[in-house]
Amino acid sequence: MYWCKECKRSLVDPLIATEYEIHREVDDRQYEKFEIPYCPACGHEVFEAKKCSCGKWTNCLDDWCDDCLRIRDKAVIHCIAQIRLNTKLKLSSEDTRDLILNYFGEVI
Repeated sequence: MYWCKECKRSLVDPLIATEYEIHREVDDRQYEKFEIPYCPACGHEVFEAKKCSCGKWTNCLDDWCDDCLRIRDKAVIHCIAQIRLNTKLKLSSEDTRDLILNYFGEVI
């Protein structure tokens, strides 16, 4: 399975381009062959894909899919807003961030 960062989708059958690197320092006949997968839709290079913890496919370089990151960001922003409102804005943004991080230090 492959992942296109441009299209943000998984694909099974990428286009394969073969490139050769000639090693003239050894001998003119010595070369390496590279097969590089490309997205058939947009033409960008694709990467191996992996499944996020939620089950959706994502880039192998990322730990989480875009949907999980979007959900996390929305929840954290809501949490920060609620803490600041409930303390009548007595906590600065930095204090609020430290309070939230302190929670995770105690839970772990």
